[in-house]
Amino acid sequence: MINKEKHENTKSKATVKMSLHLSPETYEILEKLSEDNHLTKSDFLRKSIALMEVALKNKRMGNHLVIMNNKGEKESEIIGI
Repeated sequence: MINKEKHENTKSKATVKMSLHLSPETYEILEKLSEDNHLTKSDFLRKSIALMEVALKNKRMGNHLVIMNNKGEKESEIIGI
């Protein structure tokens, strides 16, 4: 179930408030990742969505998502997105 309510945030851009259901395990991961990166859970989810948007756009263009090491060598490829 998604409840949408328009709100104004501190940057004066309209936002939509929603609720979502997560497993306890997924919530713990979200909480840890957001804390480790000094982000709110909302900001972490926004960044995650932006990353998925880039990944899916590039997938449609026939590109691949890879992890490169600091020497510019391919470490791994992300499959299944």
